[in-house]
Amino acid sequence: MTKTEQLKKLFKEWKKAQINESEKDLAITIGPFTKIKRQFFCEDGIIDEETYDKEQRKVLFLTNEPNIDEYLSDNTEIIGGRIQSFVEYYDNEHDDWRGKMRERICGLYQAITNDFSKPMHKYARSFAFMNLNKRGGGNV
Repeated sequence: MTKTEQLKKLFKEWKKAQINESEKDLAITIGPFTKIKRQFFCEDGIIDEETYDKEQRKVLFLTNEPNIDEYLSDNTEIIGGRIQSFVEYYDNEHDDWRGKMRERICGLYQAITNDFSKPMHKYARSFAFMNLNKRGGGNV
């Protein structure tokens, strides 16, 4: 079983536990963000396992939560993961996230590995990225 397959198995269990959590715990993770729903789950992890496995240093960036509240409509049912957005950044060098998070993370990766041999966006497949709160939140 690959690392990505193991992570997907963990996420399946995590989603189930999250859906079944108490109203009190749900209120804590949702906070004041009214558009975020119980079933929201943002998958993340190793961006590109083949590339990651070849890296000398294995780097995992942890963040608190994906900022999603302002991007949701009242009828949004579920959010996707962040892995595809890093792949897109790798492919086209365009970071349209407010705050330029993908760009900043790739720059941090360059500094951590002391490797500045490629353009910054070409490191976007070299690491893992994980949000601890899988439901998401706002930018307050």
